[in-house]
Amino acid sequence: EIERGNNRGRIATYEYADAEVGVEPEMVNWVTAGDARVCEECKALARGGPYKRGKAEQMLPEHPQCRCALIPVPRTR
Repeated sequence: EIERGNNRGRIATYEYADAEVGVEPEMVNWVTAGDARVCEECKALARGGPYKRGKAEQMLPEHPQCRCALIPVPRTR
């Protein structure tokens, strides 16, 4: 639940500041911790993005002790 709250707060901050930071607030990428402890499910989710923000928020955390995060997709001009 802590990680779910962290990710929601992070996305809300990006959404609030989207004009300044140049991101698409409705689209996010799934990112893993990038180490040997990352499970296959999380690796697959990271390869499968980007995701719509609402859907991704429902998916994270994938499992107990999940260390993944959601980050906004950079805006393309």
